[in-house]
Amino acid sequence: MKISKRGVYAVECLVYLANEEKSMSIADIADKRNCSAKFLEHIFRDLKSANILISKRGKTGGYMLARPSSEISCKDIVMAVEQNIEIVHCVSGYCAQQEHCMTSSLWKRTQDQLYRSLENITIKSLVDSYREEVSHETNYQI
Repeated sequence: MKISKRGVYAVECLVYLANEEKSMSIADIADKRNCSAKFLEHIFRDLKSANILISKRGKTGGYMLARPSSEISCKDIVMAVEQNIEIVHCVSGYCAQQEHCMTSSLWKRTQDQLYRSLENITIKSLVDSYREEVSHETNYQI
């Protein structure tokens, strides 16, 4: 299992958007995060479909979070943009060895832990961690 660039950029861009606390265009976000605006368009379409982002037209338009950052988990984001985040194919699907598999409980527990971890980390908690990190760096500079 590997979370793709789609998942990584989705989380990173939403944390950035939440930290900025304003609506922003895809072009501005792509520029600040050093990624392709075209690639972000596809990601943001999926996030909008999952009711994680909303868009606003006009001069002050752009994208913004659809709900408070404390209510958006990393699991919500990754599940919205990834086709599959299963650690092994047989965790939620057919497995030819299911009746004789000696390790299925390991894979199921590991998958559950991954989902719980992603569920327990919110955009707000990532923004708070980032801000704390930045304030510590600023305090140590002479």
